[in-house]
Amino acid sequence: RPTALQKEAWSLVDEAPRDALIYLDLDQAKGVVSRRFTMTEEQKTAEAMWLRRLVIERLGDVGPENVLPELEALSQKATDAGERDLATFVRLTIERIKARRQGQAAYVATMIQWVETPKPADEADEQGTKDWQRRIIEGTRALGVLRAREGVPALIERYNTPEWDNNLFGLYIARALGRIGDPRGLPVLDHTLANPVHRVGAGAMPLEPDEPDVAVA
Repeated sequence: RPTALQKEAWSLVDEAPRDALIYLDLDQAKGVVSRRFTMTEEQKTAEAMWLRRLVIERLGDVGPENVLPELEALSQKATDAGERDLATFVRLTIERIKARRQGQAAYVATMIQWVETPKPADEADEQGTKDWQRRIIEGTRALGVLRAREGVPALIERYNTPEWDNNLFGLYIARALGRIGDPRGLPVLDHTLANPVHRVGAGAMPLEPDEPDVAVA
């Protein structure tokens, strides 16, 4: 379950999003962790990285456009440092913030399009494949956060593809369907709970502060 600090950081994005930007800097995030917990340096780094991820995700959900300069700077910094995965994650968050300005219906439609994104033609492009997976993951999660029932068919269709139904990526879809709570998603949840790959993966993917456990969803 989320720690008290994770819940506080999540709520801070909702209440004072610019104050939450402190967590974008790992050193500052580690400083917050150090003041709250007695941990090894490795544990502090892991907690700080998770806090940063939570804050970035939540900024994509509810953050105002005045946080875009800091996110753009983080994306550029990650690119310059060769941290392509982080750069992609932040860039997609920026895209989500901009998409939300079109209204919820248009935003949901965009997230469904992300879930339906075709696989890159060049399978040898490892980073391109990872970027494709991240776009689907972010679209999936956003539909779950919104409880967007209109996204259920696309989520189920994505789950029932070879790249997604029998690995950790399928767990993202199950978690989104658990958030949505539509009965059409029950077969996916049943399959997920019966799959040992997903059970192991759940331990490495902590729940977000407002997220139900798919085991009891």
